[in-house]
This record gives sequence, structure tokens and C-alpha cells, in this order.
Amino acid sequence: MLSNKAITSPLHSKGMTDKSEIPRLSRQWMIFLRLARSQEGITVKTLAHDLNVCRKTIRRDLEALQKAEVPIIDRTHAHGEKVFCIEPLFQETGLTLTFDEATAFYMSWRFFQPLSGTFFWEAANDVFLKISSRLSDKTKTYADQLMNAFYMTTFGSGDYIASGHHAEALTTGLEDERAVHIRYQSLQASKIRAYEIEPYGLIFHEFSLYVVGWSCRANEIRHWKVDRIADAELTARRFKKPIDFDLETHMTDSFGVFQGGELIELVVRFTSDAARFVPESRWCERQTFEEQADGSILGRFEVKHSREVVRWILGLGANAEVLSPEQVRDEISEEIEKIRVKYSGST
Repeated sequence: MLSNKAITSPLHSKGMTDKSEIPRLSRQWMIFLRLARSQEGITVKTLAHDLNVCRKTIRRDLEALQKAEVPIIDRTHAHGEKVFCIEPLFQETGLTLTFDEATAFYMSWRFFQPLSGTFFWEAANDVFLKISSRLSDKTKTYADQLMNAFYMTTFGSGDYIASGHHAEALTTGLEDERAVHIRYQSLQASKIRAYEIEPYGLIFHEFSLYVVGWSCRANEIRHWKVDRIADAELTARRFKKPIDFDLETHMTDSFGVFQGGELIELVVRFTSDAARFVPESRWCERQTFEEQADGSILGRFEVKHSREVVRWILGLGANAEVLSPEQVRDEISEEIEKIRVKYSGST
């Protein structure tokens, strides 16, 4: 995200060459944000000072924004100084939405795309269309230009075009506390099985939806991946969700989306190459890293399930070694042996 902090070394003299290295579109976006967030308005002099450019450049940027039909207005203060600001939208409906908020929502629409086909996407799409209708074609074209430099991958995301209605049945079930009958194909099972579940909540993990709830078959809380559900039918049977159940608390000791089992401490040695990027991310609620003399690091993670741990470690290849517990080492060793056999050349 672009910073709103002022840039030093202001240019005061008319005719001086701009020293700012900020690209033109990025600079105009920064001007746009400053104007939208200012209640009193901002002068050309202040904008030039903050962005380290001459006043002539700021005036050209303001003209470019106005040509993009950004609703920039100017007014004169009592002491005669002209200031610029942006008019808010939707005031007549009782909802005050600033122009930058509306534009930001328009630009962030792609983040909803992985949920396309679900009622979440449909509801957000309705809002998007309402906001989009208030932005001119020129403004939307201008916003699209800004977003051309940013791309969000959807690698491995779920596909809910054909199964999005399952999420609606599950959400109705958790809101009305009604059981849902599902037909589900797990990774371990060879065929589809029927379950009656009591949905407690939904999780969005790695661009996929999971439902968390009580499994009447297993008599325990389980997780089901929504895009593996072949069918979901709301039943008339009511249930009462435990008053002490909290979805965030439930996921506290998860590594990824899987849950269950006793809490274990996972100790992993990462090579110096992996030490550059592994600590940058949050993998679970309880994690610590300790630098070693050879440049490697020891990572300690408290988790309740090893399935995603194994997949994660295998993805890191020789850059990670599980030191304990022995059970996880064995699981990884077994997977490596299966891989070795597949790539040994035998058929």
C-alpha cells in the first residue's frame, strides 16, 4: 500500500525540477488519498511540499484527476487561501461513503473472485454494482490503470460456480441452528459418504471454504471442505450450538485448517536459505524462531495436527528438517520414500 507519509526535501521555488522519484500515477493516487481524507482541504503548496514536486506538477495532477471525473472541489478560506478536497458519495441515502472508499472498494473487487458462485460473492457483487454505478467510466478506467501494476494469483483456489449453493445451505443452518445433511468425498475415503452435521462456522483458508461443525457420525467437531461436498440439504432438525464454542479460539492451535489431537511441539531446523523467508510469515498462533551460529534457525510450533505440517515441510524440501516429534519425522520419511519409488524409474 502506498504510504501517506510526507516526503522531505520540499521544492519551494517556481521552476525548480521535480526531485521526487514517485511514478506519476502513484503520485496522483497519493494526492487523491490526501484530498479524500482531509476535512479542511489541502493547498497546492502543501501537496507540493509533501510529495517533493513543484506546484506546477501538482496543478497538472489535479487537472488529470478532474479529467478522470474525480469530484475534486476547491474553496477559499477566510484568509484567502485556496484549498482542494473531494466530495463524499451517497450522502442522500443516509450512508456517507467517501470517494476514496468507493474507489478502493471498486479496485479491491478482485479479492472477492475466489468466492465467485457463493452467496458471499453475490451479496458483495450487489454492493459492488451499486458503488460502481456512482463512479464514472473515466474514473473506473483511471482506477483500472492503477491496478494494472498489481495482480492477485488464485493458484489452488476453490471453484464454487457449480457448488456455491452448498455454502448458502450451510450458512442458513449455522444461523438458524438447523442440521444439514451432506454427501461428502474426503481425500481418505474411496467413495462419497453421507453425514448429518451441525454447522458452527465457516473458514476461508488458502482460497477455499471449510465448514466447521459437529459430526453426528463421528460424535465430534470436524472440518469439511465445501468444494468436496457433493450435496447439501437443510433439514428441519434443530440443534443448540455450545455456548462456549468460539471459532477463533477453536482455530488457535491449528496449523492451517486441520484440527484435533493433543497439543504437540514441533521443532524444525531451517537452513540459512529458508531462514530468510520462513520467519516472515505467521504459520500458527504459537511460534518462535531461534537463530543458530551457522545461519540456520530453529523454529518451534505448538500445533494439534500434523497433516498440513507434513505437506508444508515437504514443500520446503531440503531446506527444512523436523527434529521432533519422532512421529512427524516418520510421516515425512514415509512420504519421501513413496516419492522416491515413483521417481526411481521403475514402472
